[in-house]
Amino acid sequence: MKNISLYTAVILSCMSAMTSCDDDFMNEIPQTSITVSGYFNTVSDLETYTNNFYSMLSWGGIRDADSDNVTGPGHSEGSETWQVVNDLLNAGNVGGWGQWWNIRSANVLLDNVERVKGVEADINHHIGFARYIRAMQYIDLVRRYSDVPYIEHAISSDDPDVYRASDPRAYVVDKIMEDLEYASANMKSDLGNRTRVNKYCALALLSRFALYEGTYRKYHAELNLQSTANRFLERAVTASEEVMKNEQFAIADTSVDNAGGATAAPNIKGCPAYRALFASLDLSSNKEVIQWVQFRPDIDQNYNMGAVNITMFGLSRSLMESYLTADGKPYSSVSGYATLPYFEGFANRDPRLAENFAHPGSSSRSPSFVKY
Repeated sequence: MKNISLYTAVILSCMSAMTSCDDDFMNEIPQTSITVSGYFNTVSDLETYTNNFYSMLSWGGIRDADSDNVTGPGHSEGSETWQVVNDLLNAGNVGGWGQWWNIRSANVLLDNVERVKGVEADINHHIGFARYIRAMQYIDLVRRYSDVPYIEHAISSDDPDVYRASDPRAYVVDKIMEDLEYASANMKSDLGNRTRVNKYCALALLSRFALYEGTYRKYHAELNLQSTANRFLERAVTASEEVMKNEQFAIADTSVDNAGGATAAPNIKGCPAYRALFASLDLSSNKEVIQWVQFRPDIDQNYNMGAVNITMFGLSRSLMESYLTADGKPYSSVSGYATLPYFEGFANRDPRLAENFAHPGSSSRSPSFVKY
């Protein structure tokens, strides 16, 4: 009987040990994959995580390549840009509903950053970067849809917010401004070689979005938000002034040259400094640049300067007329401007016009990088 009891005790002991081991095993953090619960502990974790945000910078925000008076290369009938230019865009074809994954990525950091241990200023910088990214995505959504659902946490497939109704534009815009205000107040101002997102990137986006929203409210009475327009316009001014006060930034040399070489008409002038913004291998020393993307020919397979293909864009007459004259007056001040032949419209104009539009003496350039 004693032997049986002993065997039973041994078996029960082993079973208890196995159960304990199983419990420990289930509580271990995976060694071959990253989980949210095992991450976001150090500032280094935050930096590694936010590095992924750089792949999102080409999404959202306010882009100039496509608008109501210019269309990019390859945009055929039926494309989004074609719809914009021809005033055919509507809720059914506007597209651009894919920013939610980027928003969720930013929210994952914001949901878990309280666990991080480190210098508060370093932590706040990365929080600012996440809020900058979230704001950038929502700017694009507001511009496309106006009213959209505003999500401030990382939702899962069974989260009720998956089916959240759209929030009013005014509410979403205030949230965007809150994110950009935090980012501009907490991101570091050290520019390094100007390839990293910093305080001045946030201030620039804040200024630009505030200008957009202020003018949109001012001229779209159907929103019933005209009385709030000046608040945004005034913030656009103060944010811009903060950037301008930084001596690291300045307008580049404004001297002009013969835009098209010897064959161009003498009164058609270009601007070398403006040209250099789009045709330089290194912009780190250019004081007009807040942030730039550094390419390496040895690892970047598609290394080229897309700006030299500007002649492939469909640039409208209305865009051409938006450029000022050489003495800073509206083009509409030129006698007979509305019926002047195309090429005559280049005479005595803002030198940036000759850099962006084909003009007498200009020539087509190769799609790959061309040194001027």
